[in-house]
Amino acid sequence: MRIAATADLHFSPENYAKLKDQFERVREEADVLVLAGDLTNYGQPSEMEPLLNVLVRLRLPTVVVLGNHDYECGMEEDLVRMMVGGGIKVLDGTEGPIIAATDYMKSVPDQLAPWLGTRMVTLGTDGFGRSDNRQHLRRHFEVNAETIAASALSQLARLGKFDAKKAQKALGELGVNPEKADPAKA
Repeated sequence: MRIAATADLHFSPENYAKLKDQFERVREEADVLVLAGDLTNYGQPSEMEPLLNVLVRLRLPTVVVLGNHDYECGMEEDLVRMMVGGGIKVLDGTEGPIIAATDYMKSVPDQLAPWLGTRMVTLGTDGFGRSDNRQHLRRHFEVNAETIAASALSQLARLGKFDAKKAQKALGELGVNPEKADPAKA
């Protein structure tokens, strides 16, 4: 899956011409679009409407997180309602852990962390590529399916949403060692 992510868009009709080509490229090259914070300058529905029109025309699954500018005029509920009505997933008011896994730099999904707090766990390789194939790389750097599932269960247990003993047992069944040394230093 290819994810295009950006933050601090500050979309306005004036800067649309500059962004239009980028949006077209995203449609051609990505499977999902993530917009993290400051979609608008002042959080007004009149600013959101042209952006929403662009996003709907992309016909690409899109996930957004509001930023401080989007809350500026107190109309964030209207913004959320508009986006949800346009088929955009808004991570506002959602519950549960968020696990971001990448076989590249953790810093990319970490850009979302300020808006998600302790709910977000990022797994990544930080650019190290010292395995003979992608499967071994993901296992070594703990970004494989088993570690992603284990991270979600661990976070759910920390939040009191899943039995801690069952989570610990599942980690063993998944072959995940929570005491393993930091892969970047191993």
